[in-house]
Amino acid sequence: DRTASAVTVSWKASSGAASYQVEYQSANTSWTWKTETDYKTNTATSFVSTNLANPPNYKYRVRALNSGGASAWVEVNYPGTVARPPAPTGLKAVKRDNTSATVSWNASAGAASYEVEYQSANTSWAWKTETDYKTKTAVSFVSTNLAASGTYFYRVRAVNSGGSSAWVEVKYPTTVNPPPAPIGLKVTDRTASAVTVSWKASSGAASYQVEYQSAKTSWNWTTDSGYTTKTAVSFVSKNLTAAGTNIYRVRAVNSGGSSAWVQVASVPAAPQGCSQSTTVGTVATCIVKLFDQLWQMPTTRSEASDIQRLENLNRNAQNYDEMIGLLTKLMKLDHDMKAKIISNFR
Repeated sequence: DRTASAVTVSWKASSGAASYQVEYQSANTSWTWKTETDYKTNTATSFVSTNLANPPNYKYRVRALNSGGASAWVEVNYPGTVARPPAPTGLKAVKRDNTSATVSWNASAGAASYEVEYQSANTSWAWKTETDYKTKTAVSFVSTNLAASGTYFYRVRAVNSGGSSAWVEVKYPTTVNPPPAPIGLKVTDRTASAVTVSWKASSGAASYQVEYQSAKTSWNWTTDSGYTTKTAVSFVSKNLTAAGTNIYRVRAVNSGGSSAWVQVASVPAAPQGCSQSTTVGTVATCIVKLFDQLWQMPTTRSEASDIQRLENLNRNAQNYDEMIGLLTKLMKLDHDMKAKIISNFR
């Protein structure tokens, strides 16, 4: 005969009893026995206990009395024995922005509510009630006012009238290693205005970033707008000029950070006809184009000085020994494509 806030408590009559004594305990009595004021007749074998909490969790005990004394107490739980809920699963904390994170978990069967606590350097690593978790029944909430570079631990347990589950914990931010740098970066299928850039997938990468530089960008790294998917491992770049050089760089990214950049150059083919059998006019034209290519590529101050000196010596047909020396020096540049151009010129 239970309602939302009341229950009927009953027992069989005890032979020789003159009256009965009834007590109860609950969380509201700090689990100490108190006289049940709803039991008023002292001789009845049933009564209605009212004003119960929701959800209820009570113990009742009854004993029989007569002039000879009192019987032993007998007890009953209300409601009957309830199993504690299992611990929540799937607990995770995901970044929303630099100062907040979404904490969520899977619902626990039989749970009436949940308790959430956290700890951090600000709590001296002591567990504190999470005040951002207000509903007590939801399976997610937003934890706010986080330190941008701080580490936090959250723990959650499920609760019902039978008790509490074990705590489950999660660390925020979750430690994730950055992905390795992509390998196999190359440029192929070049036309006058486009080139295919591709690389091999990087283990653990969630996305990629692609940038390029050229004379058009004043040799500043610029996001390549042709790479739109952020997850593909190839795309067509259309930021070329017919005779221009582009340098591309790619890195892999995940929630743990970014890999190192890897780069490759897309350089127009060196002019043809620079051989001993060509005429003086053809060779002169070829050399002018070679210098144009060199000046389109990024250079250090020292390299620029050497190239300028080489150009002046060539223009004036002077000191071939010095020219050979400069060519030999420039051929040792780290940049493969520069070295190829110099080698062609030599």
